[in-house]
Amino acid sequence: MAKIYFTDRDLSRVRLTITLGPLTEGVFAFDLLSRPSSVVYEDWRQRVRESSRTRSVASILLQQRLRPIPDLLWLLQGPSAVDDNRLSAAGLSRQAATMAIQDFCRTAILPYWGRIRRYLEAERDARGRVLVNGGVEKLLSMLHAGARWELPVLELPLDQPGIVHLNGRGLILAPSLFLPTRCCVLLDVQPSTDPPVLFFSVPPDRQTAPRLWNGADDGGQALESLLGRTRAGILRTLADSCTTGELADKLSISSAGVSQHTAVLRQAGLITTRRNRQTVLHTLTGLGAAVLLGMAYDCDPPIRPEPLSRLRVPTATN
Repeated sequence: MAKIYFTDRDLSRVRLTITLGPLTEGVFAFDLLSRPSSVVYEDWRQRVRESSRTRSVASILLQQRLRPIPDLLWLLQGPSAVDDNRLSAAGLSRQAATMAIQDFCRTAILPYWGRIRRYLEAERDARGRVLVNGGVEKLLSMLHAGARWELPVLELPLDQPGIVHLNGRGLILAPSLFLPTRCCVLLDVQPSTDPPVLFFSVPPDRQTAPRLWNGADDGGQALESLLGRTRAGILRTLADSCTTGELADKLSISSAGVSQHTAVLRQAGLITTRRNRQTVLHTLTGLGAAVLLGMAYDCDPPIRPEPLSRLRVPTATN
């Protein structure tokens, strides 16, 4: 168990995010692949094995000699977190380890990334409702079955046991589809004024899992048939709230056109609109999110994931 100490400022700065991207899920998935896990991942495991019959030497060494959690968390934290001794003992360089995880992500994560991201959006939104209705303390106590909250301390089964003082930096909470249910993971780069990121496990149930790995490719067409292409595009884009101007830019239509379509969506109860001085902000309602997410496992995300080729390989620092 680990203890995370909160100040009043930290409690006011707890916030949720969807994901840190496919590389993060890739590190957790690599760990999951090499260990016993729930049957809901079995179809995914089989697909990964079939598509990577010829594995690189680095990938084999990673699976045999290192634990992705915590040995590969430096890929997410930065070069200061690298344990070069562990890598050297495994016969690997930083570059070889990075390339092995990149290759794994291309096979095991990116083909499903649209559906994975939508699933994580739904989980983020569900926790957001807990935060709004029950407060931050209830949200923290629900992150894990073994979590214990007693002001000002959160006890969690972290893979890195110890004591963490947030010291006013706040905390970012991020759901993970592939993180093992036995633990949470805290990314805390020290020294830093940035808030740490706490990952918590959100495994799919038996009904959802097949749609994640085997979803058809017609979900986007179904949404367009229901709403029309432009309104479907607006609804997808509003997975994150946007102003009228932002919607116009992203969808390459006029602001007047956006206003006409959002009026229809608002009347249907799928979005809400709030004005703040000269800015008009549009947000999905619960019904709008349900319509979107009911089809979203089967369509690409509105924003494509950052290409893995842009990942910088950490280098040694003097």
